[in-house]
Amino acid sequence: MINIDPKKLDTAFLCPGTQMFSDLIAKLQSDTTLTQGRKRDLISAMRRVAKALGLPPETIPADPTWLRPRLQRIVPAGIGLTPKSWSNVRSDLQAVLAHAGITKRPVNRKRHLSPDWAVLWDKALASDNRTIQSSLSRFVYFLSRQGVRPKEVNDLHGIAFRDALALNELSRSPEKSLTSAVCAWNQATKHIPGWPQKLLSAPQRQKIIKIPLDQLSETFQCDFAAYVTTLEASDPFVLDGRLTPLSPVSIKIYKSRMLRFAGILVRAGLPAEDIRTLSDFVAPAHMERGLRWMLSENGEKTSVTISETAQLLRGIARRYVKLPEDAQKRVDMLAKKVAMPPQVGMTSKNRARLRPLQDLPTLRKLLTLPEQLFAQADQKNDFKSAALLRELAVAVGILLYCPVRVKNLASIHLERNLQRPRDGRTFLVFAPGEVKNRHPIELQLPKRVAALIDKHLATRSPWLCTPESPLLFPARQSTGSMDPNTLSRSIFRLIRKTVGLEVNAHLFRHLAAKLYLQARPGEYEAVRRLLGHTHLSRTLNFYTGFEADTATRLFADIIDKERLK
Repeated sequence: MINIDPKKLDTAFLCPGTQMFSDLIAKLQSDTTLTQGRKRDLISAMRRVAKALGLPPETIPADPTWLRPRLQRIVPAGIGLTPKSWSNVRSDLQAVLAHAGITKRPVNRKRHLSPDWAVLWDKALASDNRTIQSSLSRFVYFLSRQGVRPKEVNDLHGIAFRDALALNELSRSPEKSLTSAVCAWNQATKHIPGWPQKLLSAPQRQKIIKIPLDQLSETFQCDFAAYVTTLEASDPFVLDGRLTPLSPVSIKIYKSRMLRFAGILVRAGLPAEDIRTLSDFVAPAHMERGLRWMLSENGEKTSVTISETAQLLRGIARRYVKLPEDAQKRVDMLAKKVAMPPQVGMTSKNRARLRPLQDLPTLRKLLTLPEQLFAQADQKNDFKSAALLRELAVAVGILLYCPVRVKNLASIHLERNLQRPRDGRTFLVFAPGEVKNRHPIELQLPKRVAALIDKHLATRSPWLCTPESPLLFPARQSTGSMDPNTLSRSIFRLIRKTVGLEVNAHLFRHLAAKLYLQARPGEYEAVRRLLGHTHLSRTLNFYTGFEADTATRLFADIIDKERLK
C-alpha cells in the first residue's frame, strides 16, 4: 500500500515543474531589467502574500488557479492591512506573474480595438452608464483580440472569456466576472444604440432539481394540498394528530423538500405522470430509487439533507398515507440506513470561527465594534450609508448582549418587543408565539445599547424608512421587517470587512455560551436560559468543554495553594 503525504494533496493537481514563490524571488533578485525600488516592492509583495497564507515561499506555487481561491479568502483587516494596501499587494503579485511570463497582463487601449468594436465602445463610453463601462470593458477587448465580430458573439464566447480569466486573473472570480459581463452586455442591448440585439446567458452554477408543482398530475397536486392542510391544522384528539400546527417556515421547508424529491424521482428515471398521489411518492421502491440517486450524487455518503428528506418521507408514509405494515417497515429501514448520527457539540466550521476570538485583542475588536461603527458613521457625508452603518451597529450591539435568533432580531417591533418601564431600563421581549421553540424571551439591554438604538432611530429617516415605521430593521422594498437571511449576510460581510473575522448572526449565540462558561464554569442552566433552549441536554450537548481552560486554571490554583500549606 502506498502512503500519500497529506501535505502534498494541496498541490496534487499542479503541473510538474510549476515555479514556486521562492524561485521567482530568486529570479527577481538577479533581474537587471528592473530598478532596485521596483524589485524591492515586488519581492515585498510576494513575502506579504506568503505571510497572509501562512506558508513559506518555497511551498507556494506561482499558479493563478491555485492562488486565486486562497487569496479570495484573505480579509485585509484580518492581517492588519487596509483594503487599499492589500489591493496594492495583489497588483504587485499580478505584475510578478506577468513579468515571469506565467500570466499575460492585457493593456487595454482604444487603438487596440477592431474598427467595429471601437465604434460600439465609443457609444458605450458616451452613455455614462458606469455599469456597462466597468463590467463590459474586459469582455469587449477580449472579443476584439480573438477576432470575434460584434454580431457573432454568443454564449460560448462568454465561456472562453471565463476560462481565459481563470488562467490570467488573480484578483477576481472568473465566474463573477463573466456574470457581470453578461449582465452588462444585456443592458447594452437596451441602452447603447447599434449594440447587437442578442441576449447572452451565463452558465448555471446550481443544479435546479426541484420540479414545479403544476408539472405534476392534478391528483398529486390535490393530495399535496391536503397534506399541507394537515400541517397547518392541530387536533390532539386525532390519532397521530399535532398538538400545535407547524410554523409557516417549517411548512415552507417541507413543501420545498417534497418538490425537490419529486424532481429527484424524475431525474432517477420515474416518469412524472407516474407520481399520482403521495402513496406513489413514498412507495418503498420509489423512495429507494430517489435516495439511491441522492447518495450517488453525494459520493455514496449520506448527508443532513438526505437524512432529513428520508425522515420527512417516513413521516408522510406513517401519519398521512398509512402504508401497510410490511411497506412501512421497509420505509422505516430505508430512513434508518441514511440517518445521520446525532450531532455532538458544534460543527467544526463554527469551532474554527470561534477560535480566533480566543485572542483577547481580537475579541475586544468585536466587543467594541458597535461604538466604532457609530463613530465612523458620524464622519460620513453620505447620510444613507451612515444610516445603514448605524443599523448594522445596532444589530451587532443587540447580539452581543442579547444573543437571540436572527429571525427574532430581524422582526423587532419598537413597541411590542422593546419594553421600557419608567425606571430607565430597556427589555427585549418576545412572546411564545414569536419564538422558534415557543419559549418566551425577556432580556435586559444595557443602557449603552439602548442609547445606540435611540440615536439610530433619530437619524435613520428618511434614508431607510418613513418616520412612522414601527420596526427596528424595516425592509427596504416593503412594509414588513427585513429578511433574516439578508440581515445575517450583512452582519457577516460587515464583520469580515472591519474585523477580519467570519462571524454570522448565529455565531453570537455560541460566543455568548463560550464567554459565559469561561467566566462561570459549569453554569449550564444560566446559559440555557440566556439562549432560550427548551432542554438543558441541548445546552450540555453543544457547549460541554467550553469552560475547560478556566476549570484547568482554577484547579491549578487549588493545587498550588495546597503545595504552599
